[in-house]
Amino acid sequence: AANIKDIRIPVELRGRGIGKGLVNVWEKAVLAEGITDLVVTSIKDERALRFWLSLGYEIPADQVGKAIPYCVVKKVT
Repeated sequence: AANIKDIRIPVELRGRGIGKGLVNVWEKAVLAEGITDLVVTSIKDERALRFWLSLGYEIPADQVGKAIPYCVVKKVT
């Protein structure tokens, strides 16, 4: 699996699609290497969680019920 620990976009630049673009490039790069299981760890807050969920990442079963899960996962095909 490929893992992103953290992405930080400066507050004044948020909402412009920069984070989504970075994730898109990363996903395409790892997929080109044959990696299809993606993991994001160290989610800090609700805003970050919403961002990852909006990109199709899911909360794994062992993290469901936590206010802020430790990680989210996505299977890319």
